[in-house]
Amino acid sequence: MNFRLTFPAALLLAAGIAAPALAGSITQFSSSALFNAAVGGSPTVETFGDTSRFPISTGVLNSSTNLVVSNGPAITPGLIQPGVTYSTPIGASLFFNIDGGGGFTGGFLDSLGMAPLTVTFAGPVSGFGFDTNRLMGSSFNVTINFLSGSPYSNFAIPVADSLNLSFFGFKSSGQDIVSAVISGGSNTFSFALDNFTFSAVGSGSGTSVVPLPAPLLMLVSGLVTLGAFGRRKAT
Repeated sequence: MNFRLTFPAALLLAAGIAAPALAGSITQFSSSALFNAAVGGSPTVETFGDTSRFPISTGVLNSSTNLVVSNGPAITPGLIQPGVTYSTPIGASLFFNIDGGGGFTGGFLDSLGMAPLTVTFAGPVSGFGFDTNRLMGSSFNVTINFLSGSPYSNFAIPVADSLNLSFFGFKSSGQDIVSAVISGGSNTFSFALDNFTFSAVGSGSGTSVVPLPAPLLMLVSGLVTLGAFGRRKAT
């Protein structure tokens, strides 16, 4: 009876048919070198430029952003590397900024509002990470959204009480991360991060689905039917 239940599934796997993408398990890294080795290839590192540019009045920052700001040079297309859109709800005054100083080198992304940062990838990735320090508070929250399945929520991730930068990386067991929400625990900055790193951006559903040839599809359908018939007969 077990054979009738599992054989069609085994045949599907042998034929190269992927199951639907599910939420991956997350491994956390505190070393950028180990994170880069785990995701493989050459991860993209977003430095947010070398000088302050603020405020980002649209609440959206990506490789297409073309915006004259009140402070600093304009944000022009190409300043931000493609593959990610950074966004936060529109607020008042300095609610979304590329800032400088505060223990960071060059520009870093921050908010003086209380809304979180949403990071949306152009396609599924296997991992991402960033540098931060006590400007984001003594801890921060992160929620990771997958192609399917429940989000991963890890609350109160501790940050060293120092202006020295610490790296935090998150890698999924699959290439299935589509977005993340980051929120700090500071009373001043809702987020403050730099050197946002992400693995290669995929496309589509992130699964490799191989269509069955018609004869094999008929065979699988017949086996499923036989399995169902066998189960009814056994009962």
